[in-house]
Amino acid sequence: MRLLVSELLEDQLREDMYSAILAGLVFNVLATSTTFEISMRAFSHKMAPMMEDLVHRIVHFQVKPERMEYVLESMQLELQDFDTMEPYKQVLELEMLATQHESFMPVELLEASKENITADDVQARISRLFVKGNVEMLMHGNLDRGTAQKITAIVSGAFQPPGETSECPRDPRRIGKVPSKAEDAAEATHTLQIATPNHEAKSSAVMNIYQVGTRTIEEDVKCELLGTLLHEPAFNQLRTKEQLGYIVSTKLTRKLGTQFFSVIVQSPAKAADYLDQRVEAFLTSFDDLLAKLPPSKLQSHIAALATDKLAPYSTALQEAESMWVEIVDRQYRFGRRFLEVEALRQVSIAEVRSVFSAAISSDSRRKLSVQIFGPKQGGAELHKGLASDPSAIADEAHRYHKKLDLYPVQPQRNPRLKIRTVASQAHSRE
Repeated sequence: MRLLVSELLEDQLREDMYSAILAGLVFNVLATSTTFEISMRAFSHKMAPMMEDLVHRIVHFQVKPERMEYVLESMQLELQDFDTMEPYKQVLELEMLATQHESFMPVELLEASKENITADDVQARISRLFVKGNVEMLMHGNLDRGTAQKITAIVSGAFQPPGETSECPRDPRRIGKVPSKAEDAAEATHTLQIATPNHEAKSSAVMNIYQVGTRTIEEDVKCELLGTLLHEPAFNQLRTKEQLGYIVSTKLTRKLGTQFFSVIVQSPAKAADYLDQRVEAFLTSFDDLLAKLPPSKLQSHIAALATDKLAPYSTALQEAESMWVEIVDRQYRFGRRFLEVEALRQVSIAEVRSVFSAAISSDSRRKLSVQIFGPKQGGAELHKGLASDPSAIADEAHRYHKKLDLYPVQPQRNPRLKIRTVASQAHSRE
């Protein structure tokens, strides 16, 4: 329903405000489980009247049954894309489903969209969005104080918020904690294996994730530094030397107050379980590389990462988006990059090795291997026991997620932060 609400609003607003779009207005609306977000970019002298027009149209939006039918059909076509995705993209969807609370496969959203949803149902849902809540806003650019205050009055007046920002609903989604070997000796490595539902695919793919845990500034920079050290050797070994496939990537991902390392490999010739073995072999050898890493090379990586963090934003939009992330996460560390650089310059190779050991190479690690087998990899016997229908795949991932404990909700900071005029990009969240 949330996806349908967002799509219907976008569809109607783009038609109603076509002239404003031609004049330079860029906007987006997004309904989530706990928030309704509006973002807008426009010339500063037009921000207030355009925001007033946009908000008025949203609050007084009426669902048109004939238009809803068209939007719903377009949504359903897009949701069928999972079956035709390459395996390396499918493992990303499965990882999210297996570890993230309240997440869904495209096939599940597709089935939900086929239920008997009426225009009155959607209208009622939209009306409930604006009954209660709190407004948090960011305005960034060359707006003067008067214009910023006018936009604030327009948005807060339309959405009728109560006074306490601390009463904002919290994001209900949380990340599942994969058990370590010490916690689950019977299953040292947690593995989710499926057969690709894409019958045209010839490749297999693996995505290994190694959970680090909850975030702090100090832990963040150690992980980022380790991520930069991992990237080139992984590509050189798995892609260049072993030639497992064209797609090899390592990444540090952050979600809902937690972070994890991931390694993705897709191969047209090797089965997913073999790819997992090669990833593990590389990580074993990487521990030796870390032990022999010259201090000068570590310092060069630290200097490069610090320079990147301190580089001026290339656009005002990029700067505004970095601030908005702090608001959405309820952390409000608008000077985060400066705090990170300060912490980064204190990191030693021993601390990096400690993170690598705890997250990736020791019995305390929390590893999940998501493996998708191509039609001709893994053998007939293996394929007999693998889910290949999208609905069965979703069920298997949900069953795995239900076994997991959950990481705690990320603590909020400064919930009563006063509004600052920092913004011509304007973001608001109800």
